Amino acid sequence: MGARERANAKKKKKQIAKKQILKVRKHEKLPAQSIGQLPILDKDEHFSKSRRRGDCPDVVAAQKKKLSNNEDNVCTYGANQKILVVGDGDFGFSAGLVSHCKGKGSNIVATSYDKAKELTEKYGERATRHIQAIESKGGAVAHGVDATELKQTLPKKLSQKKFDCVVFNFPHTGKQRVHLNRKLLLDFFISAKQMVQPGGEIRCTLKNKPPYSGWEIRKQADVAGNLGPAVEKRFDFSLFKGYRHMTTEPDAKKFDAFEKHCVTYCFVVSNNEPIISDIDVSLFV
Repeated sequence: MGARERANAKKKKKQIAKKQILKVRKHEKLPAQSIGQLPILDKDEHFSKSRRRGDCPDVVAAQKKKLSNNEDNVCTYGANQKILVVGDGDFGFSAGLVSHCKGKGSNIVATSYDKAKELTEKYGERATRHIQAIESKGGAVAHGVDATELKQTLPKKLSQKKFDCVVFNFPHTGKQRVHLNRKLLLDFFISAKQMVQPGGEIRCTLKNKPPYSGWEIRKQADVAGNLGPAVEKRFDFSLFKGYRHMTTEPDAKKFDAFEKHCVTYCFVVSNNEPIISDIDVSLFV
């Protein structure tokens, strides 16, 4: 490297360092310091290591506030939407959904994979309380409903209905096997399409980090066909009063920092092609 190149590199380095100082000083009232001092500052001085990385508390707080206030990117539901909820553990989400919809439950059908007796054994009085909250506002409740075979396992009267939205929050086979959970998603999409009217939505909520990101939810939706591209919405637990995630097994390890990184993937159902109901899904997972 020639003398000119070295001079230019040194000048550029100083410019970058100066910008870093000005950026941090914007959020903290710090005394003026020369660029040459920056590399030798330690944790006892005004610039801590975290601040040099750009993790200024004021900046982080502002980012969190911006995210929490971004209402357009939060998953919400309307009181007039006809909604089918599947795989709802102790019915906590559906009870919270009734509250979210201003106490109107007549358009909500809440279902569990467990039969009534199994539900009581797993979740006890909590499930009973949630079911009462749903039914008292006109909502319908059904047990023993398989999210991958909705037409076959819903009560006959409900199986003939078409919904604006089918919802499956935090699907899981109960086994940490990627291929099994991919198949669960694919089978769910194929089944749910039969229950949604054209232009309606299938919504599925997952954490957007491993191992869940490895389930390739968009790919499963593409293979199922008839679904538009995923629109991602932030899932906010606080919108559904009293709801907390229940694992497939009630005594399973708690989901750490569960409320972080939860995303609802929304897929619009089109009517441009026939519904696929009989395919060998093992070819795609």
